[in-house]
Amino acid sequence: MASPPPALQPPRDVLPPAPTQAQGPEETWALIARLTSTLVHELEPERMAEVERGLASIADRVTGTTDLEMVVPELIHLLGGDGKALRALKMVDQGVVLLGVHHMKGGVTRGLVTKDVRSASGWQIGMDVFEQYVQVYHKRREQSVDDMYSQTVDGADNHFELDFEVRATFDREMTQLTAAGLRVQRLVCSPTMQPEMRVQLESRILGDLIIL
Repeated sequence: MASPPPALQPPRDVLPPAPTQAQGPEETWALIARLTSTLVHELEPERMAEVERGLASIADRVTGTTDLEMVVPELIHLLGGDGKALRALKMVDQGVVLLGVHHMKGGVTRGLVTKDVRSASGWQIGMDVFEQYVQVYHKRREQSVDDMYSQTVDGADNHFELDFEVRATFDREMTQLTAAGLRVQRLVCSPTMQPEMRVQLESRILGDLIIL
């Protein structure tokens, strides 16, 4: 697919940092509201005041026992049902990274048994806003299920981890997907890994961009 046009100015990474531990409804809503406000500021600045009032109204009604799924319809209505910010917000979804997992396990890492890394670096989402287009990316870290490959009790001898990224490019209206790709960005092997296994992993996993 065609590459996106060159940026006229440096991108702005607009997503706020994710929490490092479990949050309650009030903290989670504060993060959602901050993300929503940032996206509206970048993509629909003319609606900023209206959206800020609506977000504040919802926040006043969110308590420690609120089911946040109940406020989703109100948030969708606030963002116009199909506005640019809402289209961008829909990309902050597990389905995006799971598409990458599907392609990884069905292709590049076929036959290798891996699992996700449960840490702050295990799944990260970012969004870059350029003058003419928007890029959304999901970064995922996987690790080997060591008892599948190990010759020792603890499995450390053949441990490996890999990072991959799913990146999608949209026009500024968030209506046209102009490019999407999957790339393995990092492979780390245990120093004690069998040399032949290391060569096999590097030849299979480290490669070119996969166009989705």
